[in-house]
Amino acid sequence: MKIVCDSCGAKYSIADEKVAGKIFKIRCKKCSSVLEVRGDQTGAHPFADSAQSSDGSNEATWYIVVDGEQKGPLPPIELSQLFAKGSVGLDSYVWKEGFGDWKVASWAVEQLNHKPEEPFFLAVGFVRPHVPYTAPKEYFDMYNLEEIRIPEVPEDEMADIPLMGKSIAFGTIKTGDHYAVVNLSDSYWKELVCAYLSCTSFVDDQVGKVIKALEDSKYADNTIVVLWSDHGQHLGEKKHWRKQALWEESTRVPLYFKAPGQKTGGLECDRAVWCLYGAW
Repeated sequence: MKIVCDSCGAKYSIADEKVAGKIFKIRCKKCSSVLEVRGDQTGAHPFADSAQSSDGSNEATWYIVVDGEQKGPLPPIELSQLFAKGSVGLDSYVWKEGFGDWKVASWAVEQLNHKPEEPFFLAVGFVRPHVPYTAPKEYFDMYNLEEIRIPEVPEDEMADIPLMGKSIAFGTIKTGDHYAVVNLSDSYWKELVCAYLSCTSFVDDQVGKVIKALEDSKYADNTIVVLWSDHGQHLGEKKHWRKQALWEESTRVPLYFKAPGQKTGGLECDRAVWCLYGAW
């Protein structure tokens, strides 16, 4: 049985006979996320790591595009049958309503439409643009790969970087992450940047959906909105990828406050923010 972590993309394999008929949870060794393993999905297709249904139940559903036609919601067993018949392949893709971030935004909109009478706190968390860099096709269509600009990295970029900084940048992969990226293909660097931009546009759209619902509700004039992220992302700057560095690409994050009656909108603050809501 193949298992893929939704949070970090780590892949695991477990013998089918060990999980047949069982449902249990394991912890991802890479990111510590908890993964549910369902023995009734053994021998499944590449889409077996499906998401939770929109109604919050444990029965996962899929929304996919096959030959330009939207299909869904599909339970895992039906998707397995389509894959076995050859109706669904690796060139099929999940459409917007099948992504977790879309479901989260839709849930938040639903909460606002319920018109709670008591003061409320609404936590709305999105995954993208975290890896894996997947988003609905329409957001990839917004970008032309040929027009994507990649960071300029001088050949002597690491000349004045101390040894510890070099070890962080080069990572654990032999010869480093950056070496792997630039040597995989001539276009892979651009593809990664394009995918990151597509994921950012997707989640930006979901944030906008929630904000629009708030603006259209009776809470628009008495609700404080805070928007922030946990870390930045390197896309080849300093020959570094991912996070885990002290350069500003990793450490700078968006942080916005919007309060009713706020008269100082648009101002920027260059002070460091250490901890917000004790989230980490």
